[in-house]
Order: sequence, then structure tokens, then C-alpha cells
Amino acid sequence: MVISLPERALIVKLFYENQGNAVVALREFRGRKKVRRRPTSPQGVRDMISRFDKTGWLCVLQGKGRKPISAKVVSEVATAVVE
Repeated sequence: MVISLPERALIVKLFYENQGNAVVALREFRGRKKVRRRPTSPQGVRDMISRFDKTGWLCVLQGKGRKPISAKVVSEVATAVVE
């Protein structure tokens, strides 16, 4: 289950309201949102909180992404396609 940004904010709020208890925060989240299964594990909540404390963001951090392509390679490919 993908957690939306408002749901992440609610989980963080519940985490801090419950003195840093991830299990209780998830239990309250499930009760408020009426979901039977957890959206994440307690360890996932702790990881989300640690990322939030480090960056101040609730968004999912991007990975490395693709390697940059140099202009030389682009021009070589363009000439090869033309021929």
C-alpha cells in the first residue's frame, strides 16, 4: 500500500503524540483510516521518522537515477542515426 503525503503526516503526528511508539501510532492510524492491514511496519515508521528528522521532508527520497549522458555521446548517436 502506497502511503500518500497527508497519511505520512498523520503517522508522524501520531508517532510524536505517543511518545515515539511506532506500534501504537500504527494502531491509531489503522483505527482512524479504517484499514485492516498496516500500511507499513513499525520499523518502516521509524525509518520514515529518521528521514523526516534529518531532512524535514516527508516525501520519498529519490534514488541515484540514470547516469548523465555527455554531449559527445549524443552527437555520435545522432550522426550514426543519420547515416
